[in-house]
Amino acid sequence: MVGPLARRGRRVDLDRSHRQERILVFDERTHPEVPGLHPELVESLTLKTPRPGSFHLIRTLETDGGPTARAELWTRSVEDAVKAMEALPPAHQFRRFEGGWAAFHHALAPENPPRILAAEAQVAGRRLEMGAGGAAGLPADLRIGSHPAGDADFPDDLLAVLGRGWRLMRRNQAGWKSTVQIPKREPRRSEEIEARFLRTANHLDRVFAASPEDFHRRFRRRRWTVLWWRSLWMQMGVLILAVSLILFRSQTLEGSPWLRMWVQVAPVLLFVGTFFYSSRDVPVMEIPPIPGPLPFSRWNGDESG
Repeated sequence: MVGPLARRGRRVDLDRSHRQERILVFDERTHPEVPGLHPELVESLTLKTPRPGSFHLIRTLETDGGPTARAELWTRSVEDAVKAMEALPPAHQFRRFEGGWAAFHHALAPENPPRILAAEAQVAGRRLEMGAGGAAGLPADLRIGSHPAGDADFPDDLLAVLGRGWRLMRRNQAGWKSTVQIPKREPRRSEEIEARFLRTANHLDRVFAASPEDFHRRFRRRRWTVLWWRSLWMQMGVLILAVSLILFRSQTLEGSPWLRMWVQVAPVLLFVGTFFYSSRDVPVMEIPPIPGPLPFSRWNGDESG
């Protein structure tokens, strides 16, 4: 079982392995830093055998205090698993952004291109993660961890100003959560996961490096665009109500073909609008806050208001 790895000089670390659970951990290897490609890495391999003839190979690439990359695959042949892992160099799992390194988690399969399932990075003292392992068509999750010194109450459009693909943020116990749209099919799906994660990391790095006042000044127009989109359902409701009132005031239902048509068509318009809109967003009836200067002067620290 371990022959393909032993022939490549990998030895089983008996102290870290769990033979009764069919988990073998191999000795670690260090990859020196390659400027522009990846930082110094510590590689570890784990081979699991959940049942006879089925193997789960996992490679972990750890940085010193930074993000961790992971690659894994299920296969019936250890030799095929090792070859697929060797076809993904460590440099392909790391990308440089303005504030540091981003690491990507890949799912591998023999004779198939690797797929990105997740990504992580450290941005201005906060952990940024993206999870994209869900079903095709679902958006990827974005999570921003809290700063060790505490955080201000971020505006919910902090990421939405990047474009329609990014959704509003919601606060939770661990920090903040949002989603971002990604394509359904490979290879474009993985390409967009990487591109959108790096764009998110660069955006947050620049935002947190400046003041909250600067965020509103730089993104004022985009914040108003976000407001327009999130209030779209309220605008549609007001429009339909206004047209209905005008028609009812000017004509009776029995004597007006236009009014009868409007009464029949308006529900259909709402249904069709809901169908197309919900394919990108869950419709929310709300009165969103008007974008304005943020009521705090620091992104993190004791000051929160």
